[in-house]
Amino acid sequence: MRSLFQACYHYRRLASFPCAAKAASPANGYEPWRRYISTSTSKVLPWEASSRETLLRKIDSGMKDGNVEEALQSFGNYKKLHGLPEPQVLNSMIVSLSYMSSRRWLQRAFDMVLSVHQINSNLLNCDSLMKLALALARDQMPVPASTVLRIILESGKLPDVDLLSMVFLHMLKSQVGSYLVSDVLIETCESFLDQVADRREMKKLDPIKNSATLFNMVLESCVNFKCIIKAQRIMELMSLVGVVADVNTVVIASHVFEMVGQRDELIQMKRSIDSLTSLPFLQYYQHFYDSLLSLHFKYNDMDAAAKFLINLHQQRKPSVFFCNGLQKQGAIQIGSGNLKTGYKIMFDPGKVDRGFILGTESQFGLVVLTDGNLLHTEKALAKLIVGCVKSRNMHTLSNLFIMLHKEDIDVISLQDVVNACIQMGWLHAAQYPR
Repeated sequence: MRSLFQACYHYRRLASFPCAAKAASPANGYEPWRRYISTSTSKVLPWEASSRETLLRKIDSGMKDGNVEEALQSFGNYKKLHGLPEPQVLNSMIVSLSYMSSRRWLQRAFDMVLSVHQINSNLLNCDSLMKLALALARDQMPVPASTVLRIILESGKLPDVDLLSMVFLHMLKSQVGSYLVSDVLIETCESFLDQVADRREMKKLDPIKNSATLFNMVLESCVNFKCIIKAQRIMELMSLVGVVADVNTVVIASHVFEMVGQRDELIQMKRSIDSLTSLPFLQYYQHFYDSLLSLHFKYNDMDAAAKFLINLHQQRKPSVFFCNGLQKQGAIQIGSGNLKTGYKIMFDPGKVDRGFILGTESQFGLVVLTDGNLLHTEKALAKLIVGCVKSRNMHTLSNLFIMLHKEDIDVISLQDVVNACIQMGWLHAAQYPR
């Protein structure tokens, strides 16, 4: 009976304190923490701010002290905990890694750029990317270098032309790099031509339009590595962009036309060159005339070859060669002369980049510069004689001698022809002129 009374007494005491019952429950024991957590999710926790600053300090000190591994590890931890850092920190790391001499760190910098580009490309700076591209190209890593250049193009920005020329210069040392540079240059021109809806916006292309050397480097590489289709496309884009070419462009374009057998284009170039008032860099045009004469022989057109030789000697006369025309620029016609289907590159005959070095010797050895004049070589004369004999076209040689005699030019004598025939083994032909 006493135990029953005590139980009732304790029950009444507990019932008189409802708050105590709530306080004694396990669930409500965590209520203050729940309230703190629910009100603090949108704010930076004290430990989180401490972690952010600590990792940033580690990144900064690691890059300054040359402890790249620690800096990259801290960057990875920061990225996992807080996402990407500020653009200033990010681009500073890219530039610092670009100055490293080890290919390993260059690859890590490239991997970092790719990961950032996939998340938020707006964080990447064009200047830091160009420095990385230059470092990659200098270390003969053309594929990553071209990828970085394409990332810059995707951002809608035109790379610095001087830095771009340096990147191309290193990439063009290899065949793979040459292919990639050609593609990047084509994509650069096409990208900005698509952006230019009004002719008044063409000023955006002024930096690249005024750099003929940039195009000449790539064109020469295309010729060396036989990328002729890419070379033709680049020449078309030069016309669309409005690049004012120089004498080096004339030389390279003549090689392109010769390699694909476009003799008509070379003949049109010759008309344009012959109409110029002066040719201050005559030694450069040796390549052009050499290519044109080579195509005459390839097409077995001995009449055109003989006419070419006569014209070459006539050009020694200033009154004929330096005509009184008012034309200041020459033209490189690509395709049809129709403005809707053809392309035309204007070139300045008095402009040449001395830093861009082309070979001084002609490719086929048919034309040579002697005493300030362009003349044919003995090889060219021998090919003309052999071609005339094979085609039974000896009257072409006769006409050649008659025309040269009328012009009072004694560069080629009958004895020279006979000797050339004997040296070539054409004894019956040697008897014919006698």
